[in-house]
Amino acid sequence: MKAICITAMTVLLTLLINSTQVNAQENNFDAIAVFVKSESHNEDTLSSIGVSALLKNQRTNLGLKVSTAIGTADIHDEALYKQEYLAWEAGIKMGYFSKLFFYGELGVDLAEFILHDRDDEYEYYDRHHHQDNDIDGYIGIGAGINFGKIQLETFARIRQIDSDGWQAQHVTYSGVQLSLSF
Repeated sequence: MKAICITAMTVLLTLLINSTQVNAQENNFDAIAVFVKSESHNEDTLSSIGVSALLKNQRTNLGLKVSTAIGTADIHDEALYKQEYLAWEAGIKMGYFSKLFFYGELGVDLAEFILHDRDDEYEYYDRHHHQDNDIDGYIGIGAGINFGKIQLETFARIRQIDSDGWQAQHVTYSGVQLSLSF
């Protein structure tokens, strides 16, 4: 999962840099926004607050929105135990951003991405006891309405959520996000 995320983000950043250099007059940081979002599957919930920046081509309205958010999660694992944790996520949305907008997205838990496999003390135990703790991430689609300074969107995601010794019971989540642009 880590290699896929690194490759995808490298490709997206390369495309973004090339697009910015080729069409400098047509590309623009359109908005910096703060947002609140909530997503769920039955009783499982993830809620967060974050910031985002939109870079789009003014002629075509195609763009990238980069975001980061900190939030809480209440997730039931496969044994039906409730797992509660803090999450620091980063994501990228690629799509059409106008009055109505549509996008595809992917993201990772930044804390797990940065700190994953850094603890050598437990490396032997993990390797010999098959502890699975992949980097949490998601892929999804969404759509919304831009009211000027306020945007309202809805989204659906497939999430990979686990930790040492447990795996989330559900992988599909849906939610809403309310953003305020500056």
